[in-house]
Amino acid sequence: MARKKLSPVLLLPEDEVALQAEITAAHPDVRVLDSGPWADAGTPPVLGSITEVRFTGYLWPTALQPELPVEVRSNGTVWGVETGKAVQWSRCRAADGTLSAGSLGVVIEPGMEEFVRSVWRILFRLTSNDLVRHHRPTGEHVRMPTFRIGPHALAEARAGRLGLMSSALVLHPAD
Repeated sequence: MARKKLSPVLLLPEDEVALQAEITAAHPDVRVLDSGPWADAGTPPVLGSITEVRFTGYLWPTALQPELPVEVRSNGTVWGVETGKAVQWSRCRAADGTLSAGSLGVVIEPGMEEFVRSVWRILFRLTSNDLVRHHRPTGEHVRMPTFRIGPHALAEARAGRLGLMSSALVLHPAD
């Protein structure tokens, strides 16, 4: 059975750029892929930065996975990797002063274990889990340790300039 890893994240673009820089410093072969259709089966949609990805991208370790599986659909469009051969990065969405959570996730295939461990070590080093949610019935603040927040997003939330959400959960920096 394949193992999975998933971390919900709250990252502003500045946090994303810093995270990508640290990952590519540790793994110079990593490329950012867009989740959209490919031009053809041999041309993955490589981008220069995670900030160029509209919603979902992938961190592709080309040294470990020199080729990616593709699916050519009946209409001729070519779609590539979803997870397993790359780490999926669903970007956060900011609108009307609120940042909605994204995530980093992967199904860990053989040969990817050390790369995945490294990416998560970097994620945990550059972010914190200093978040709570308000529990209405008791009035308590409940810690949310699985969520990771970047320093820029945390600073903006602490200053009251940014709300934090994940689906219906309203999150706050811990006191």
